[in-house]
Amino acid sequence: MRFSKIVFRFLAAGSLLLIGIAGAAAQQDRVVATVEGDQVLMSDVETAFQTLPREVRSNGIAALYNRILERIIQQKIVIKRAREAKVNEREEAKRRLRVLENQVIHDLFLIEQVDARLDENELRRQYDEWAKSNPPTEEVRARHILIETEAEAREIIKLVASGTPFSELAKTRSKGPSSVQGGDLGWFTRGRMVPEFEQAAFALQANQFTADPIRTEFGWHVILVEDRRAIPTPGFDVVRPRLVEQMGQEMAFRIADEMVRASDVQRYDMGGNPMPAPAPLPIPAPAPAQ
Repeated sequence: MRFSKIVFRFLAAGSLLLIGIAGAAAQQDRVVATVEGDQVLMSDVETAFQTLPREVRSNGIAALYNRILERIIQQKIVIKRAREAKVNEREEAKRRLRVLENQVIHDLFLIEQVDARLDENELRRQYDEWAKSNPPTEEVRARHILIETEAEAREIIKLVASGTPFSELAKTRSKGPSSVQGGDLGWFTRGRMVPEFEQAAFALQANQFTADPIRTEFGWHVILVEDRRAIPTPGFDVVRPRLVEQMGQEMAFRIADEMVRASDVQRYDMGGNPMPAPAPLPIPAPAPAQ
């Protein structure tokens, strides 16, 4: 999905409805707009920015600043007009607010219960298990030249061996989309490229190129590895927040199920007949820590 479409989807969906939360607590905040006398603070923009997907945030707040600010201004004005129309006094609004209130206290209570049960030793054990399946990895930085025929690829290898700059040959001879960058593919780990290309690239040392062309489904490649580096397994402090989230999800599910089983609950089927309590529900599989 294109960056602009992702942004539009989240802005249009009202996911930035956080105005007045962060800004109210910031004493030295910078005013970025006034809306009929009410201030919009930089912290409002920053808080809204944090609600966007990670792939959007990776572009930086400056790229989204204008759109986020306009969305906050729009929300403030709509909320003002809605209050003037006394929408907040309608039964439907009150019903929805009760639903939101119930969700908030449900979530906060479970968070408190999970926090009280989280065991640092168990987190460490979970990390050790995760680290075993995520050993240090290696990355290479490579360039390549993609050619249609083996004969032309061998000609290019001779030119590289004689001192012709690899990047210049990539710009003028390569058929691949990276040709405009001199064949630069950047850093990549195993599993990112087709097997034949990967095997050849990881067999090379820094500043080495393939002595023979490499054939893949895309054509014939000449590969130059510019550098190699080891990527260590992330430490416990780096992975801990994701482990806490993963364990917290499992514990919250168990805690809620325990509360249900300790309570007086009567169940009826669609015909109004009594139903027995179901077997314990399976715990949803959490997303793995990365």
